[in-house]
Amino acid sequence: MIMRHDGKLPEEELDFFLKGSNTISEGETKPEEFSWIPDSGWNDLFKLSTVSPAFQGLRENVLAEPQAWKEWAEDDSAEKADMPGQWSRVLSPFQKLIVVRVFRVDRVHNAIKHFIQWRLNEHYVQSPTLQYSKIYAQSSELSPILLILSPGANPFAAVSALAESMGLADMKKPHNGFRLWLTTQPTQDFPLSILQASLKVVTEPPDGLRANLQTSYSLFREDAFEQCAHPAYPTLVYTLSFFHAVVQERRKYGKIGWNVPYDFNESDLSISLSLVKMYLSKSSRGPEGLPAEGEGKSAELQPGAPPPTASDIPWETLRYLIGEAMYGGRVTDDYDRRVLATYLEEYLGEFVFDSYRQFSFSKAPISYALPADSSSAGHIEFIKNMPSSNTPEVFGLHTNAEIGYFVENAKSIWHGLLKINIANSSGSNSDSAVGSLKEEALVSTISEILSKLPENGLYVSAGPDPPTPTQVVLAQELDRLNILTETMSQSLRDLSRALRGDIGMSGDLDALALSLQAGFLPAQWRALAPPSLKPLGSWLSHLMRRIDQYTMWITQASELSFSVLPSCYAPAAAATAGIWKATLCYKVEQGGARWDSSLERLAPQIPRKLSEEMPLVKVIPIESSRLNIRSLLRTPVYATEGRRNAMGEGWVFDAWLPYSEHASFWVLSGTALVLQTSD
Repeated sequence: MIMRHDGKLPEEELDFFLKGSNTISEGETKPEEFSWIPDSGWNDLFKLSTVSPAFQGLRENVLAEPQAWKEWAEDDSAEKADMPGQWSRVLSPFQKLIVVRVFRVDRVHNAIKHFIQWRLNEHYVQSPTLQYSKIYAQSSELSPILLILSPGANPFAAVSALAESMGLADMKKPHNGFRLWLTTQPTQDFPLSILQASLKVVTEPPDGLRANLQTSYSLFREDAFEQCAHPAYPTLVYTLSFFHAVVQERRKYGKIGWNVPYDFNESDLSISLSLVKMYLSKSSRGPEGLPAEGEGKSAELQPGAPPPTASDIPWETLRYLIGEAMYGGRVTDDYDRRVLATYLEEYLGEFVFDSYRQFSFSKAPISYALPADSSSAGHIEFIKNMPSSNTPEVFGLHTNAEIGYFVENAKSIWHGLLKINIANSSGSNSDSAVGSLKEEALVSTISEILSKLPENGLYVSAGPDPPTPTQVVLAQELDRLNILTETMSQSLRDLSRALRGDIGMSGDLDALALSLQAGFLPAQWRALAPPSLKPLGSWLSHLMRRIDQYTMWITQASELSFSVLPSCYAPAAAATAGIWKATLCYKVEQGGARWDSSLERLAPQIPRKLSEEMPLVKVIPIESSRLNIRSLLRTPVYATEGRRNAMGEGWVFDAWLPYSEHASFWVLSGTALVLQTSD
C-alpha cells in the first residue's frame, strides 16, 4: 500500500483490481466469438471505462479487433507480452495489471510478481531460504520462537540437527542461553500475548518434486541402502520417495488434488520403507524369515539359496499396507483413498523392474524414469539433475490444473488484500469525498438487492395426504428460502436506517456493510443459504434463478417430475425424492474431464477450459445388484467446487459414467461432477 499512501495509486483502480466490476446485475450477453474471454472478464471489460479515462476506447478496440486480443490473451506469458495497438505504451504498469485480470486471471499471480519486481526489486519476489542457525541468532531466551506450520512442513529434524550441532546432547538441563521453540498451525485462537512476544517464523514444505526428494534423501542414513541385501531395495527406496513427493505436491492443486489436505510427512515415508525392508529381508533369507536380533544390520543370503527377484516381493500386501495403513491412515475421504491406491498400483509392481519396457513414473512432457545408478550417491546425483519445477501431468492431472491453481491463488491474494484495504479504510480518516462516494454506492447496492427480493414468501398449497416425496422436498426448500429472503430484507432495511442515522450501527450491520462493499457474501446470509463459493454478484444472480425455479415448482407441484439440483438447499434430498420419478438436472459442470456428446463418454479437457457444462442429465436410480459397472467410472457429484470437506459434507451422490482411457487416468485427473461453480 506504499503507492496508495504516496498518492500514486488511484483508489478507483485499486478497488477495481481487487473486486472487479462487482455488479449485482446481469451483464450483457457475450457473443460466441468472444468465448475466449471469461464470463467475469466480459462484465469487467464493460465496466473498465468508468474506472479511469486511461481505459476509454479499450472495450471498443477489443470488439473491433478480437483476433489480435485473443492472440495476446492466449500467450503463455500474457503479462509480459505487448498488448495490441498502443495499449502497452499508454497504460501504467498497474493499469496493465487490471487488464491482465480481465483477460487472464491465471496470470495475475505472475503479473503481480512482475509488478513488484518493477516497483521494488527482485529480492521481494524470491522465497527466502530458512536457516535455523540465523533464527537462533536473532532470538533470545526471553522470547519464544514460534514456528507457524504449513501443511506438509515438519521442522523437527532441522531444529534437532541445530540442537545437536550446538551440543544439546551433552546437556542434562536447560542453560542460561536456552531457546523455547513452539509450533502451531494457523489459528485465530492462539494466545495474543504469546504471539506478540514471539519471534514468528512461517515454515513451508519443499516446493517441487526435486526439493521433496532432496529433503527425503537428506534424512536417510549414509548406510541406508546397505541395510537390506535384496537387490530391489534401492529401487523401491527411490520409488517410495517419489510417491511421497507426489502425494505432497498434489496438495497444491487444491480440491482437484485432494478433497481434504493431508499432512503427509517424513515419518510416513520412514515407516513405509521399514515395512518394505522387512518384507524384502524375509524374501532374501528364504523361509526362515528375518535374522535374529544381533545377527547384523544386513539380511544376508543363505548358502545355496536362489537369488531374490522382484517376483518374490508380496506386491499386493505392500500396496495394501502402505495405501490403507501407513499413508491411508491419514486419509478420511473415500475418493482420496482411491487416488492413493491408484498411485500405488501405478508405481509398485513387478513391472518396475521390466528390462524390456523401461518403467517411467510419467512421460509427459518429460520422462521421469528410475536412476540407472542404484547407489545412494547415484540417486542423489540423479535427483540433483531433475527439473526444479513440475507440470501437473507428472501427478496425473491435466495441464488445466495449473491454471486452476493460479486462479485460486489470485483469488486468495485479492481476498487478503481486500481485508487489509477494508481495515485500513475503516481505521483511518480517509478522504471525505471518497467516503461519500462509497456510501452512495452502498445505498445503491442495498436498494438494488431489495428490489429483487420477493415482497412476500413463497408457499405451496396443500396437496394430497400423504404428500408425495417431491412435495415434501418442495415444502422444505420453500421454508428455507423464505427464512433467507426475510433475513436479507430485514438486515438490508436495518442497514439503510443505520446509514440515515435513524438507528445505531451495530457490529453485525457494520460487517454487512463491509461485505457488500467488498463483494463478499455476508456471513449472516451464508449461514442460511445452500453451500456456495460464488462472490456476491454471482450469488445474487443464482438466487434469482432459484426463486424463479421455486415459483415454477409451486405451479406444477402436482406434476413435478424433475429437479434443478444446483438450485436446491439439499440436492441429495431432491435427488432421492426423484427415485419415484427420474430426476433431470441441468447446469451440471464437469471438473477434471469433459463430456464428449458425440461419443457419449468422458474425454480429456480442452486446454484453458477448466470446466464444461454437461448436457441435460437424467439421473436414473438403479439397484446396485443390477448395475453393470464394466467400463463405467464411479464419479462423485459434489454441490460446489469445494467438493467434500474434512467433515464429509458436500457430496451429493455417485454417478457412473462411461470412459475409454484406463480408469486410473480419470481417477488421478480428479474427475467429478459439480452442481455449482464458483463464478
